[in-house]
Amino acid sequence: MRIKITTAFDITDTGITGNFREDRLPVVLTTGETLNDFAAWTRRRNQQRNLETVLQLAQMRSQIDDISPITRDNATGLWSFEFTVERSGVYAAGDNDLAFLADDCDQVPVVIGLDETPGCSGVIRVQGSEQNIWFQVVDK
Repeated sequence: MRIKITTAFDITDTGITGNFREDRLPVVLTTGETLNDFAAWTRRRNQQRNLETVLQLAQMRSQIDDISPITRDNATGLWSFEFTVERSGVYAAGDNDLAFLADDCDQVPVVIGLDETPGCSGVIRVQGSEQNIWFQVVDK
C-alpha cells in the first residue's frame, strides 16, 4: 500500500542529524546551502527533527519503504511525501485504512517557528479546524 502524508508544519529534509559542533563549520547541505553559525544549524536541525518525528510515527506499526523526496508546494505552502508499507491494513480500523496512523500521530509535539503555515499548532492535529497533517492512500 502506498500512502501520502501532507503537513502544514515544516518537514524539510535537511540531513542535519547530529549535535552542533563549531569546529565542523561551515556545513554544506545536500541542497548546496552553507550553514555558518549556530542559529542556521539549529533551524535546519529543527526542520529535520519534524521530519524524523513523522517518519518514526509512520514506522510504529510497520516498516516503511520507498520513501519519496519531501516536496513543498509553493502555492499551498504544504509539505508532502509518499511511502509504502509491507502489508495493506496495517493502519486500518473498521473501514478507515489509515485510522491507526492518524491516532498514533494526534497530539504529538512538533517544532514550530520555522516555515510552517501561519497559525500552525505546535502539536500534530489530525482533524478539526487546526488540522495540520493529512493522510491519503495513494495505491492499495
